[in-house]
Amino acid sequence: MFPLGSVLLPGAVLQLQVFEPRYSALMNTVMATTQEFGVTLIERGAEVGGGDQRLPVGCVAKVLLAQPLGEGRWILQAIGTDRFSVDEWLPEDPYPVATVCRFGPTSAEDAELFEVARTSPISTLDAYSILAAENSQLRRKLLHSALAHVEELRQAQRQWG
Repeated sequence: MFPLGSVLLPGAVLQLQVFEPRYSALMNTVMATTQEFGVTLIERGAEVGGGDQRLPVGCVAKVLLAQPLGEGRWILQAIGTDRFSVDEWLPEDPYPVATVCRFGPTSAEDAELFEVARTSPISTLDAYSILAAENSQLRRKLLHSALAHVEELRQAQRQWG
Protein backbone atom coordinates (compact mmCIF):
# COMPACT_ATOMS: atom_id res chain seq x y z
CA MET A 1 0.00 0.00 0.00
CA PHE A 2 1.18 3.50 -0.82
CA PRO A 3 -0.73 6.16 1.17
CA LEU A 4 -0.66 9.58 -0.52
CA GLY A 5 -1.99 13.08 0.01
CA SER A 6 -3.88 12.81 -3.28
CA VAL A 7 -6.56 10.53 -4.70
CA LEU A 8 -5.83 8.06 -7.47
CA LEU A 9 -8.90 7.52 -9.65
CA PRO A 10 -9.35 4.68 -12.15
CA GLY A 11 -7.76 5.69 -15.45
CA ALA A 12 -5.55 8.37 -13.88
CA VAL A 13 -1.80 8.30 -14.44
CA LEU A 14 0.27 8.47 -11.26
CA GLN A 15 3.87 9.62 -11.35
CA LEU A 16 6.00 9.12 -8.25
CA GLN A 17 9.56 9.58 -7.18
CA VAL A 18 10.20 6.95 -4.52
CA PHE A 19 12.94 7.71 -2.00
CA GLU A 20 11.86 6.46 1.43
CA PRO A 21 13.46 3.09 2.31
CA ARG A 22 10.07 1.53 3.13
CA TYR A 23 8.70 2.41 -0.31
CA SER A 24 11.90 1.30 -2.03
CA ALA A 25 11.28 -2.09 -0.39
CA LEU A 26 7.67 -1.93 -1.62
CA MET A 27 8.87 -1.25 -5.17
CA ASN A 28 11.25 -4.23 -5.04
CA THR A 29 8.32 -6.47 -4.02
CA VAL A 30 5.91 -4.97 -6.56
CA MET A 31 8.34 -5.31 -9.45
CA ALA A 32 9.15 -8.92 -8.50
CA THR A 33 5.46 -9.90 -8.29
CA THR A 34 2.22 -8.39 -9.56
CA GLN A 35 3.48 -4.93 -10.59
CA GLU A 36 0.48 -3.55 -8.70
CA PHE A 37 0.05 -1.73 -5.40
CA GLY A 38 -2.76 0.05 -3.62
CA VAL A 39 -3.06 3.81 -3.20
CA THR A 40 -5.10 5.28 -0.36
CA LEU A 41 -5.71 8.87 0.65
CA ILE A 42 -4.06 10.09 3.84
CA GLU A 43 -6.76 11.56 6.07
CA ARG A 44 -4.36 12.96 8.67
CA GLY A 45 -0.58 13.13 8.73
CA ALA A 46 2.14 13.45 6.12
CA GLU A 47 3.24 11.34 3.16
CA VAL A 48 6.79 11.08 4.47
CA GLY A 49 7.69 9.37 7.72
CA GLY A 50 4.63 7.26 8.53
CA GLY A 51 2.22 7.61 11.42
CA ASP A 52 -0.57 8.78 9.12
CA GLN A 53 -4.28 7.93 9.23
CA ARG A 54 -5.79 6.65 5.98
CA LEU A 55 -9.23 6.58 4.42
CA PRO A 56 -10.65 3.12 3.69
CA VAL A 57 -11.30 3.21 -0.07
CA GLY A 58 -8.47 3.31 -2.59
CA CYS A 59 -7.43 2.43 -6.09
CA VAL A 60 -5.08 -0.21 -7.46
CA ALA A 61 -2.08 1.26 -9.30
CA LYS A 62 -0.69 -0.86 -12.17
CA VAL A 63 2.94 -0.04 -12.91
CA LEU A 64 3.50 1.16 -16.48
CA LEU A 65 7.12 2.23 -16.10
CA ALA A 66 9.57 1.86 -13.22
CA GLN A 67 13.13 3.11 -13.39
CA PRO A 68 15.50 2.41 -10.51
CA LEU A 69 17.84 5.34 -9.92
CA GLY A 70 20.18 3.65 -7.47
CA GLU A 71 20.48 4.03 -3.70
CA GLY A 72 16.89 2.81 -3.31
CA ARG A 73 15.34 5.59 -5.40
CA TRP A 74 12.80 4.96 -8.16
CA ILE A 75 10.87 6.96 -10.68
CA LEU A 76 7.64 5.31 -11.57
CA GLN A 77 4.54 5.78 -13.64
CA ALA A 78 1.39 3.79 -12.92
CA ILE A 79 -2.26 3.90 -13.90
CA GLY A 80 -5.29 3.56 -11.63
CA THR A 81 -7.34 0.44 -12.32
CA ASP A 82 -9.76 -1.13 -9.80
CA ARG A 83 -11.26 0.42 -6.71
CA PHE A 84 -10.89 -1.41 -3.40
CA SER A 85 -11.91 -1.19 0.24
CA VAL A 86 -9.42 -1.85 3.03
CA ASP A 87 -10.58 -4.69 5.28
CA GLU A 88 -7.66 -4.49 7.70
CA TRP A 89 -4.34 -2.69 8.02
CA LEU A 90 -1.57 -5.14 8.88
CA PRO A 91 1.74 -4.43 10.64
CA GLU A 92 4.00 -2.20 8.54
CA ASP A 93 7.09 -4.29 8.12
CA PRO A 94 8.78 -2.77 6.22
CA TYR A 95 6.00 -0.93 4.31
CA PRO A 96 2.22 -0.42 4.71
CA VAL A 97 0.24 -3.59 4.02
CA ALA A 98 -3.51 -4.22 4.11
CA THR A 99 -6.02 -6.87 3.22
CA VAL A 100 -8.46 -5.45 0.70
CA CYS A 101 -11.64 -6.30 -1.14
CA ARG A 102 -11.60 -5.27 -4.79
CA PHE A 103 -14.80 -3.93 -6.21
CA GLY A 104 -15.87 -5.18 -9.63
CA PRO A 105 -14.37 -3.82 -12.83
CA THR A 106 -15.03 -0.17 -13.65
CA SER A 107 -18.12 0.14 -15.84
CA ALA A 108 -18.10 2.30 -18.96
CA GLU A 109 -20.37 4.83 -17.20
CA ASP A 110 -18.08 5.00 -14.17
CA ALA A 111 -15.03 5.33 -16.43
CA GLU A 112 -16.62 8.44 -17.96
CA LEU A 113 -17.42 9.87 -14.53
CA PHE A 114 -13.89 9.21 -13.31
CA GLU A 115 -12.50 10.87 -16.44
CA VAL A 116 -14.53 14.03 -15.80
CA ALA A 117 -13.45 14.00 -12.14
CA ARG A 118 -9.77 13.56 -13.12
CA THR A 119 -9.83 16.48 -15.52
CA SER A 120 -11.88 18.88 -13.39
CA PRO A 121 -10.57 21.26 -10.74
CA ILE A 122 -12.48 19.57 -7.91
CA SER A 123 -11.11 19.19 -4.40
CA THR A 124 -9.25 16.14 -3.15
CA LEU A 125 -12.10 15.30 -0.78
CA ASP A 126 -14.65 15.58 -3.59
CA ALA A 127 -12.51 13.22 -5.71
CA TYR A 128 -12.33 10.80 -2.77
CA SER A 129 -16.11 10.94 -2.29
CA ILE A 130 -16.59 10.09 -5.97
CA LEU A 131 -14.11 7.20 -5.70
CA ALA A 132 -15.77 5.84 -2.54
CA ALA A 133 -19.39 6.22 -3.72
CA GLU A 134 -21.35 2.97 -3.76
CA ASN A 135 -22.81 3.28 -7.24
CA SER A 136 -22.79 5.24 -10.51
CA GLN A 137 -25.90 7.23 -9.63
CA LEU A 138 -24.34 8.52 -6.41
CA ARG A 139 -21.02 9.20 -8.20
CA ARG A 140 -22.87 11.27 -10.82
CA LYS A 141 -24.68 13.25 -8.11
CA LEU A 142 -21.44 13.92 -6.18
CA LEU A 143 -19.61 14.95 -9.34
CA HIS A 144 -22.43 17.32 -10.32
CA SER A 145 -22.34 18.88 -6.84
CA ALA A 146 -18.54 19.25 -6.91
CA LEU A 147 -18.64 20.90 -10.34
CA ALA A 148 -21.41 23.25 -9.21
CA HIS A 149 -19.24 24.25 -6.24
CA VAL A 150 -16.30 24.97 -8.56
CA GLU A 151 -18.56 27.18 -10.68
CA GLU A 152 -19.81 29.04 -7.59
CA LEU A 153 -16.20 29.72 -6.56
CA ARG A 154 -15.35 30.99 -10.04
CA GLN A 155 -18.35 33.32 -10.01
CA ALA A 156 -17.35 34.66 -6.57
CA GLN A 157 -13.79 35.25 -7.80
CA ARG A 158 -15.08 37.18 -10.81
CA GLN A 159 -17.41 39.21 -8.63
CA TRP A 160 -14.81 40.10 -6.01
CA GLY A 161 -11.87 40.30 -8.41
